[in-house]
Amino acid sequence: MNKTKEEILDAALNLFSQKGFSTVSIRDICSVVNIKESTVYYHFQNKEAILNEILKQFENHSESLIAKMSSAFPALMSDPQAIEKLLPKIMNEYIDGYLTDPFCNKVIRILSIDQLNNPKVHQMYSFWLFEKPLEIQQFVFSIFNNAGIISCDDPAFAAEKFYSPFFFCLSRYLISGELTQEKIGIFKKSIFRHIEEHLR
Repeated sequence: MNKTKEEILDAALNLFSQKGFSTVSIRDICSVVNIKESTVYYHFQNKEAILNEILKQFENHSESLIAKMSSAFPALMSDPQAIEKLLPKIMNEYIDGYLTDPFCNKVIRILSIDQLNNPKVHQMYSFWLFEKPLEIQQFVFSIFNNAGIISCDDPAFAAEKFYSPFFFCLSRYLISGELTQEKIGIFKKSIFRHIEEHLR
């Protein structure tokens, strides 16, 4: 990718994640990159096109990560004993490679800020922060139920019950204020404790 185009995307990502898409102007982006507005319009038709490129990169990253995580699911199904080893590994991959990844974390912040103002952003917010996590967790709870690890009559409800405190911790520690190593550590400690208690 062209260096100037990358710099525009990086500046926009930072500004959008701090102030929201709707309040950031092309001029703001130009000021950070130290370029003329005509240079931005050479690479992007408008501000919406910049956001769309960021969201496209986010979707590609997220889908790739899910495919990687999902590759561990057959082992969970065929060997219940593997759960104790694989589940923490999968969760760490999800946290480190997605929720606290600098790029993804900033995009999640954009989705959270602008989901009420932009229909496309709202659709992605709903999909990546609710629909997709719940779909994956429902699948995992079905595996746990079939393996006799937990008793679960309704995997969909179990997923919602599990995800509610998870989303609370996500909102409190990872997308509120500055993302720090201390917050990441608190988040991980809370989530792994939640997992342990949930599987008892």
